[in-house]
Amino acid sequence: MREEALHGAQWGDATCFPQAIGLAAMWDEPLMSRVCTAIARELKAVNIHHVFAPVINISRDSRWGRAQESYGEDVYLTCRMALAYVDAPQADAVVRCPEHQSLALEAARKAIVLLKNQDGVLPLRQDLKVIGVFGPAKDTVNLGDYSGPYGGWGGDGISPVAGIRAKAAPGTEIRVCGQRTAAAELARSCDVALYFATICEEEGSDRSNLDLPRITTQTEGVTAAAHAIIVEKRRQDIVTGDQEAEIREIAATGAPVVVVLLAGSAITVAAWIDAVAAVLLPWYGGEQGGTAIAEVLFGECNPGGRLPITFPKHVGRTIWRCGTGPCVAWSKTGRLRS
Repeated sequence: MREEALHGAQWGDATCFPQAIGLAAMWDEPLMSRVCTAIARELKAVNIHHVFAPVINISRDSRWGRAQESYGEDVYLTCRMALAYVDAPQADAVVRCPEHQSLALEAARKAIVLLKNQDGVLPLRQDLKVIGVFGPAKDTVNLGDYSGPYGGWGGDGISPVAGIRAKAAPGTEIRVCGQRTAAAELARSCDVALYFATICEEEGSDRSNLDLPRITTQTEGVTAAAHAIIVEKRRQDIVTGDQEAEIREIAATGAPVVVVLLAGSAITVAAWIDAVAAVLLPWYGGEQGGTAIAEVLFGECNPGGRLPITFPKHVGRTIWRCGTGPCVAWSKTGRLRS
């Protein structure tokens, strides 16, 4: 039998590890080997011996919708991660165990990249009275492509807000910004504002713009050029709006803002990064991603990741390369042209 197994055995309640780009951000071959050994054990448990993984395409253009499935833009790193995957020891079969869940948490911690930390706002102080939680990704468990059966996942993942509630100090109030809550008004009552942002990317869905997109339920007049994520109207748990404008609006209240980017590729940040105090990039952190984010926010562990891809200042500065020789492409006549 054969199956997908990009960052976990893609069946039922198999353990879901961080997305491939997050595993690459660990820059840790021994840990990668342990993760892949766990995946192999859970595949063997359901008699799967052939998988469509790893993805060894080199992610040289951040607009590529499948960048999250890769190990980044560096050829050597990709080779080392891929070898760790295919050389994983074939141990005894096992179905989802505490050891694998602990490993998923360890990998999620090691994958988180600290992009900015102005004036040491992180880790968050233990004496904070009110923490505000904002953004469309605050209460979702986005695992990325090829996560569980048919791209979904059968387990109970930890969302960012669930992780924060579990790790916050006793007496700290967690205020969550809902669909009908004015973000700026809520931010003024908070000691710190945590904003969980996301993007739209997947197989068959490349991006032409690397900015944070708007979130909307409206379909009329929305085209690819509008740079928006359209969500179903019945999804009342997802806050709609302009993410970049909302980040600036919250920052203008004077509350320190920590932006957490749940994404699998590069994001242009020039429009808002100077207004915020800190930025974390946990990628799609797997089933334990929300816990790992909270642990980093509150200083229980250090963010262990490093970027495996370049973050351009503007989409127009995206580096496009065709290997080491002259660029070659198909012309309309079917002949190669350089």
